Amino acid sequence: MINLSQTANLPTTYKQPISLFYPHHNNKINQKNSIINSFPLFYNAYCYYYFLYMKFSCLKENLSVGVSSVGHVALRSGGLPILHNIFFSSGDAGLHLSATNLEIGIEHTVRGKLEEAGECLVSAKLLLDLLPLLPEGQLYLENTKNGLVITTNDTTSTLRVTPPTDFPLIPRVENKKGEFSLPQPIIQEVLEKTVLAIGRVEQRPQFGGVYFSFKENLLTAAATDGYRLAEAVVPLSGGSYVGSIIIPGQTIEEVIRLFSTNTDDAAITFVVGDNQVNITVGATALTSRLIEGDFPDYEALFPTETTPLTVSPIALTKAIKATTLFSRSGIADITLNPQTEGKIEIFSESGEIGSHHTSVTSSGEVKNTNPVVLNAKFFMDGLGACGNDATVALHGPERPVLISPVSQGAVRYRYLIMPIRE
Repeated sequence: MINLSQTANLPTTYKQPISLFYPHHNNKINQKNSIINSFPLFYNAYCYYYFLYMKFSCLKENLSVGVSSVGHVALRSGGLPILHNIFFSSGDAGLHLSATNLEIGIEHTVRGKLEEAGECLVSAKLLLDLLPLLPEGQLYLENTKNGLVITTNDTTSTLRVTPPTDFPLIPRVENKKGEFSLPQPIIQEVLEKTVLAIGRVEQRPQFGGVYFSFKENLLTAAATDGYRLAEAVVPLSGGSYVGSIIIPGQTIEEVIRLFSTNTDDAAITFVVGDNQVNITVGATALTSRLIEGDFPDYEALFPTETTPLTVSPIALTKAIKATTLFSRSGIADITLNPQTEGKIEIFSESGEIGSHHTSVTSSGEVKNTNPVVLNAKFFMDGLGACGNDATVALHGPERPVLISPVSQGAVRYRYLIMPIRE
């Protein structure tokens, strides 16, 4: 058996970098397999030598953004210990950080200065906890026999590392069908206003994501849990994809989280494949599976004729929160009763707690004064997506309630809630 201290004398063939994530990674995988098959006794020594010599320097801010971008996926990776790590892979473009939970693969490139190429796995939780506590400025990273050493002017941290030989490949989009791009403010509004209606129904997996439909130069995004439905429509130009897909809710939540740290002005790009989608947000690329199945044909649920009442979402939400304190445990039901004198009465009662009555000002013609019972949380979610002014269309105890903003901008939005039948 070779002594690890003798690795400096290994042939140069053993010193070539291996990366599963570089553009030409297949050649390097073949190279690794050739080494394993031809020299099995030397492979562990080869790994040790290669992992030992990664050297990279960058600003703390750049590394923190990268670790934050990919680390959250690693923290939600379930029971496989190797997936709780971030894969560090240095290359010509910078330091590549990767993580996966086998449903989502995410990669981020950190800008900096590369001195020696290498790879290793580092605990995502440890990095996420450590980096905010380090001083600002330049960081120096070096992989040594003791671990990954992160050095600043005043601190030195040594993190235990793991060879990435068993780390799974980040999925790639196969059989590209098309792509589309939108400015971040637009797609962010679309996602944030629809993701709130996603369901968690195992029997109906298509309820667990956001549905995207592309036709007639329009992008329509919708989500439902069977009791409410949110829809956002935005003009789309220049996209090459025609059809529909359902992106899982967990993926949508990760994309929304990436928006908070993205400072790139480039548009957000979606590349659609057979059963995968790749989403690029600045220096971060996320690849996810798509949900199979057909999204329900929901258009007929929206009323064709409405008599909406204009309300203040802030005032109405405050009144609903107070009323919910008196609703039945586990139901959060409230009763809304439109009045002809320009107000909406809100009522809730519980035999164990008591009752609460309140009202808020509204404007508009009232044609139906029959009360309707709604889930308070669902109702407040819809109001919160409408900005400073909203319209609420109430049509009696058996018909859905329609909420939409008074002023529709680039994103046209509407939100539907089914009543609670008592």
